[in-house]
Amino acid sequence: QCFIDGIDSIKVVKRWSRHDELMDYANVLEEWDDMAGNDWGDSSSGCLNPESWLQNNEFYTDVKEKVEDILYSSFSKIELFLDSFLPYVTAYWSNERIDFELFRHDDLKNPVETFVETMNYFKDQKALFQNLPPNTKMGLVHIDTSLVTKKLVPSPAECLKRIQTLLPQILQERVEYFRDWLRISQEKLPTIVVGVEQFVEVTRNLDLILEEIDDKKMRMNHVGNLYTVMEQFNITVKPDDRDNFNQLLQALSALNDTIEKVESEREKNTDQFKRQLADLIPKLEKNVAEFSDSLENTEFLTLKTDIGHALKMLDDLENQMEEFEETAKRYNFYQETLDI
Repeated sequence: QCFIDGIDSIKVVKRWSRHDELMDYANVLEEWDDMAGNDWGDSSSGCLNPESWLQNNEFYTDVKEKVEDILYSSFSKIELFLDSFLPYVTAYWSNERIDFELFRHDDLKNPVETFVETMNYFKDQKALFQNLPPNTKMGLVHIDTSLVTKKLVPSPAECLKRIQTLLPQILQERVEYFRDWLRISQEKLPTIVVGVEQFVEVTRNLDLILEEIDDKKMRMNHVGNLYTVMEQFNITVKPDDRDNFNQLLQALSALNDTIEKVESEREKNTDQFKRQLADLIPKLEKNVAEFSDSLENTEFLTLKTDIGHALKMLDDLENQMEEFEETAKRYNFYQETLDI
């Protein structure tokens, strides 16, 4: 292509005799210059086209082959050189596609190991990217890698910075979440209980909290370990954040004490509240029986009854029936909770 471009550039030169640097050629290539005389035929082109006499020239052919060999060799070396960038470009491509918001997920498996391995990965990658191939001369070709290097080198450091910025935010969010959970759980477990309804409610709350607390403790332990990880990686831990976590541990200890008290009270008072429930059920059955008798009121069957009055009485009966149904469901729930 270089030779073709060179020949094409020669083709645009007209009136060679007017260019001193081309006079040696003009003297032997008069056919392409403007000539005087009636016997000289006009050239088909006013520009030089040396292809015909260069095409079969042995020197030209030899030089062309040597130049082609040099160019092909250079481009082969360039391809090998560019291949050395492949690991860096692949790593950069992977970094660009990381969804860092996934690290916020509370169900992240092995969060401590995940954060440690991720930050170590980017630290190692940051050191590796310092070894990017520099600007290189390959014969005829000079390869400038500065733009590529400028784009690739910051990637690991930026990813590491995002993780190190994200981690304190995640821990603050989780401490706040567990603090709310501990507060609400504590409120759901009063140590003094009055009546069957409250006893059953507290019993139900206690069972739900006991189902969750082991998992919550494990996750809180992860939070504490991640604060240690922050210190290992020289990530600043605000004093308030550390204090909030310590308060979280105190609240967890207080909840454990409350659970022990509530469990002890439940064991002592279960029989008492079972007897109370046993007394409530006959009262409900008596009220339902009286309600059934009221439905046989013949007042609804006579034409003398005022329609508006009758409709109001029926509405009242319907509301009362719904109350009995709700009470019966509640008592069944009490029986299930108290294992009656």
